[in-house]
Amino acid sequence: MRSYESAILTEMQTLVDNINKVDNSTARNLILQAAIQNINENELAPWIDELRAVEKKMQFVYTFFGTSKYPGNNENKNINDNSGDKDLLKQK
Repeated sequence: MRSYESAILTEMQTLVDNINKVDNSTARNLILQAAIQNINENELAPWIDELRAVEKKMQFVYTFFGTSKYPGNNENKNINDNSGDKDLLKQK
């Protein structure tokens, strides 16, 4: 059977170890918070600006491709319309 003294010393050592773990995790948390704050203040704004520029370019490309399909369809319709006119002329 353990003596009360050794049990108290063991519990005190466990308590000290837990406190050190909390201090280390708190220090890690503070380091992470500082890193996140640094990123938010210094690096995030340029990244967002670059993403907005890319988004504008993508909108332009989407619009360009969207409008470029219509002239092709109109040309096909005109060709088909003209061929129908030729058939009408042949029938007369």
